[in-house]
Amino acid sequence: MLINLFLIELDRNLPLLVKNVKYYHLTHSLKYLLLVSMLNISTYSYAATDCSAQSQLPVQECETLIAFYKNLMGITWTDQSTNQWNQNNTPCSWTGVTCSGGHVSEIARDGKNLSGSLPSLTSLTEIENLSLSNNQLKGSIPNLATQIKLRRLNLSKNQLSSLPTNFPSELEYIALNNNQLSGSITNSFKNLTKLQSLNLSTNQLTGALPNLTTASMLTELVLDTNQFSGAIPAMPERLSKLSLSANQLTGTLPTFPTSLRSLYLDNNQFSGAIPGSLSSLSELSVLELSYNKLTATDAGVIQLLTKKSPNWLDTQTISPEITEVKKLSATSMEIYWTPIKYTKDGGYYQVRYATSASGAAVIAGQTKSKTESSFVVQNLSQNQLNYFFFVDTFTPKHGKQQSDLLSAPTAKPTEGSNTSQTNCGDTATTGITQAECLTLVDLYTSTKGEEWTDSPVNRWKKNNLPCNWEGVACSGGHVTKIIRPKKNLVGSLPSLSRLTYLKTLSLEENKLTGYFPSDLPRSLTEINLSGNKFGGQLPESITQFNSSTSINLNYNKLTASDTVDRFLSAITPNWKNTQTVPPVITSLTALSTTSVQISWNPIAYTEDKGFYRVKYATSFSEGFYTEIGVTASKMVSSYTVTGLTQNTTYYFVVETYTPAHTGQPNELTSTDSTEMSVTTLLTDPIITGSLNGLSARGFVGKKPENNIFIGFNVQGITTKQLAMRGFGLHLSSTLLDPIIELRTYPKQALLGNNNNWQTDASAAQIEQLGLAPTDISDAALLKDLTSGYYTLQASSANQAGIVLIDLYDLNSPVTTQDARVNSISTRALVTADPVYYLYVGLLVRGQVKVGIRAIGQGLRPGLNTALDPRIEVLTFPDRQLIGRNNDWAEHSSATEMQQYQYVPPASTDAGMIINLTAGYYTIEMAPMDQAGIGLLEIQQLQ
Repeated sequence: MLINLFLIELDRNLPLLVKNVKYYHLTHSLKYLLLVSMLNISTYSYAATDCSAQSQLPVQECETLIAFYKNLMGITWTDQSTNQWNQNNTPCSWTGVTCSGGHVSEIARDGKNLSGSLPSLTSLTEIENLSLSNNQLKGSIPNLATQIKLRRLNLSKNQLSSLPTNFPSELEYIALNNNQLSGSITNSFKNLTKLQSLNLSTNQLTGALPNLTTASMLTELVLDTNQFSGAIPAMPERLSKLSLSANQLTGTLPTFPTSLRSLYLDNNQFSGAIPGSLSSLSELSVLELSYNKLTATDAGVIQLLTKKSPNWLDTQTISPEITEVKKLSATSMEIYWTPIKYTKDGGYYQVRYATSASGAAVIAGQTKSKTESSFVVQNLSQNQLNYFFFVDTFTPKHGKQQSDLLSAPTAKPTEGSNTSQTNCGDTATTGITQAECLTLVDLYTSTKGEEWTDSPVNRWKKNNLPCNWEGVACSGGHVTKIIRPKKNLVGSLPSLSRLTYLKTLSLEENKLTGYFPSDLPRSLTEINLSGNKFGGQLPESITQFNSSTSINLNYNKLTASDTVDRFLSAITPNWKNTQTVPPVITSLTALSTTSVQISWNPIAYTEDKGFYRVKYATSFSEGFYTEIGVTASKMVSSYTVTGLTQNTTYYFVVETYTPAHTGQPNELTSTDSTEMSVTTLLTDPIITGSLNGLSARGFVGKKPENNIFIGFNVQGITTKQLAMRGFGLHLSSTLLDPIIELRTYPKQALLGNNNNWQTDASAAQIEQLGLAPTDISDAALLKDLTSGYYTLQASSANQAGIVLIDLYDLNSPVTTQDARVNSISTRALVTADPVYYLYVGLLVRGQVKVGIRAIGQGLRPGLNTALDPRIEVLTFPDRQLIGRNNDWAEHSSATEMQQYQYVPPASTDAGMIINLTAGYYTIEMAPMDQAGIGLLEIQQLQ
């Protein structure tokens, strides 16, 4: 705006400035020079920031930010009037700059009209995120060797021309797409073992594709619209998206990782038959193979293409099928063929001939287009008895296709060879029907029989006696059993429907993938396919088996309709509790401008370790996701995502991971959950209320199981300072000497412990805050905690007794960005004696809606099966009753508890949702009859 006003004023007064200049046409040049001078003065002479006077950052880091501002024409940035860059001595307050621990941890200046070359960032050794997309950056990407903590690099949509020699090893996300990068990248990314996403699309990169097998965490590789050449190398096993469109890649398609969900290979020069292994990619949802030279012969591949890319054949430059060769004269013949489906984008058929099957072929000519179906070959020798004809297809480069494509020729009429020594046509020798013999051969081929663990000695396909092959049993001239457990069968099962006398199918603990077969023989009485990698929904046809059939499908990734579930559950009641399937997302809530919380229902299969993986995308149309984090276990039901961009829509999915274990030799990752979206807030809302303090009084015994525990959750972006104390109460002749311990949850890493408060390192600060206990034997801690789950427990150093343990928030949250304690739970022994009730004191700031649950019989089996708790909520100190409950379903807030999904696990557990205003409260938990361990939970809902 200032520049525009200056130019307007300059236009008004320019005639006066140049009235004595002979050549008036120079006025425009003068105006430009004055503008450049003004920008230079504004940019380089004015420096409001004094790096030696500021105290937020090391001087070198501050100076690097100033150089960044000047080199990239900060005065022309779109938010120059409000961003505070180079206008004060608090660089950590500048828009787009984030600091942590006294260092720059993030620079985010996306779409802000940055122009020029990036300066050296050597001094920013603690930076974790550099995001400068959609600007006008030019030149080389500077050396990033000193940025050893850099995890995310986004320089997409600029005009950068070259890559650095190497990248920091901690990088997880790299986006350099839509630049002008050139040269080879063969070794540029080889050491990035933590890399999850790499996007280099729409550049001018050449040479071979990089080998990224060492990047074991890589899930997204986007290299389309470049000039890469050569074959596709081996890919990381966890890859879910691979985009290589619009390059110059050649060769046949390799075997891809089974985790792939999106595969883009269009507009290259790939040729040959699409491998059958592609049909085993059960999680594949997007497949793009157009504008290549590919064919398909495998039945599974054809079925996959029909479903995922029905028009794929309309774009393949392949050779036509010759239908007839007609002799016209002693020196001419006419060749007929069926035109290929791809007749668009120009091109022609090329006809060649040779005098022997292996001889050199001579070009006879070409057609005018790809719609023609015949060609007359002339000037042949009348003395030649036989000719061998071939027809190739040619398509010129066009659109995104950078290369001229010439198909492989129609197959030469050479003698076929059969690597199998089994002649399935000789039924008299094989002893079984030809159909059954061929099915066994299909099973061997489809599951890579040459790689079976007993391949050297198992006789499969090495003779004409299938009934003597290891694991095969026959009776009455038919195959009755196939038993191949733990033999490294890899791939998908072929159709076994022709084995109509098969009784036993035992293929457990292999690496079989794809959908569960829908046409298994009805004759089967025993099916064991457990410990494989089958995915998707089970077919309804499985219910056609007899209810006495033994079926074991444990440890796969299978789901089922209600009908199939009822059928299987009657045969194997726990089958569903062993399936690695995605959870169902129940809610997605924007907490602030930069954070959201995603919640889901945990799956039934929580055993054998594992976790949930949370992923997101910023565009619905792209359909691929970046991993943002994992949970501690499969029992967790929510995850808080931080570090997002304000007022931006994100699309989230959750997948489940289970490691290999007894009965399952494979790591399993489920498909994605159903996608849900949420938009981060434009501004951080003000918190109207919070839980600022909690105290719990209960019995502590001499055994560890009788300790008293407080579990709590810190949520938010900032650090939360909490004071924690433990007091022995004068309820007996000997005063209990408490010990308190603070640990992370669930890993139980010790963060601090104390017996006598004056021995703690924070004792002086505790005293200054007025929180010092009166008795030297009492305990206290002061800790700064980040977002996460924690446990505080109190035990006794001398004897059993009553202890009071408390937790105080020392910096009340104002907005949802601020860290806050939003859930607290307390576990202790509760008896019928009021002295040994569990008492919880609560300090509330503002107004809050809280959920309260008292759990006894709902605790996990083995911990407690007896306690039937009741709760009362009273004001303090006047003890006015404001809430009471025994069985949660009888409380007036029962419906609301269901809406918030805050229902206690057992019908005898107590619970309520209640609105509290600022003040102090007491919550009492007592048994209805006999004593037991009880858990009291308090959750801030609003």
